[in-house]
Amino acid sequence: MTTLPDWDAAEKDLRFSLEKISPAIQETVFEQVTDVLARVLVHAAGDTHTPVTREQLKEWHCTLPKALRVAGENMSKLLVDAEIDLTEGVAKIEGPGAASLLLAPKFGLKLSKQLGGWPILAMVPTADAVWVVPERDKDAAQRAGAAAVRAHKAGKRKLVLEVVRISDKGFRTAGTIG
Repeated sequence: MTTLPDWDAAEKDLRFSLEKISPAIQETVFEQVTDVLARVLVHAAGDTHTPVTREQLKEWHCTLPKALRVAGENMSKLLVDAEIDLTEGVAKIEGPGAASLLLAPKFGLKLSKQLGGWPILAMVPTADAVWVVPERDKDAAQRAGAAAVRAHKAGKRKLVLEVVRISDKGFRTAGTIG
């Protein structure tokens, strides 16, 4: 097990990671967000993301609600700094861990404003890319879906060929691509 820094040092590096549901995450602090994806609490140190366990929270003397709040605040900061490429009704975010930005508390609000539509659909073929379109724009969804399939085939950190619908009711699987 990786040793994490004490709470005061670790707090600024807590965030969420979007992961495929698997036995490997069962011991971590996670929440299922779709049929196949989970929000995992992680400590990020450079390119290393270490999943946080409930035992680690006890060592930090940190409650789960506090850790989730802090991670959410940190994700919001990352979202503010994210470069979003908006082309022909499709928003694309690329870079290390870009798919995890989906888990930032204001992701849906920010992207729906930029795209001019709600609810939105997100495609997360790899951990390092996400495409987002307004649900009502079928042409944009087809373009984004084709790009997401290409990224999944070429990607190193594959996630899923799932379309995630984000609405006032939260996340749900809306279909698959490819």
